[in-house]
Amino acid sequence: DMMNDPAVCGNPNPNEADPRSEVPSASFDDIWSGSDFPYVCLKDRGRTEALIDCMTRIVRPGDTVVDIGSGSGVLALAAARAGAGRVLAVEIDALMVAALRRTVAANGFEAIIEVVQTDARKLRDIHADVLAAEIIDTGLLDEPFVPVMNALTESRIVDKSTRMLFGGYTTTVQLV
Repeated sequence: DMMNDPAVCGNPNPNEADPRSEVPSASFDDIWSGSDFPYVCLKDRGRTEALIDCMTRIVRPGDTVVDIGSGSGVLALAAARAGAGRVLAVEIDALMVAALRRTVAANGFEAIIEVVQTDARKLRDIHADVLAAEIIDTGLLDEPFVPVMNALTESRIVDKSTRMLFGGYTTTVQLV
């Protein structure tokens, strides 16, 4: 019976510990990612091209760019291509970070783009010449745009000299 044969279905050497028993169980965050939304955004070609164009126009040679909610990394890559000296691509989602690191390497920008997995509110010791904060969602409710911006301002990562990719936000309401 193959199912009872340890060489087929279990530990091939019963005198050693089964390595599978040492693997911790996966948490929900390890198996689920919010990658659908960045994919939908990236797939919108007009939107993506407009954002790349904006990043190309706002970045000056040697700038430090902080890309909050980097997702696919399209803005971080655009900043590096535009001549940024340093790009900090901040993303909280572990699976997005893994994909973003592969993307950065595939494009040859490891020396410019640093991918950091963290909550942007925890950033310290950097000043952004340019801030790309594409964590804006309906009514500013779903993603923590306001608390992130407050934290970045309090920690002086962002100040009056920082150029913003998104310079404003308008919410409209339609009664139905």
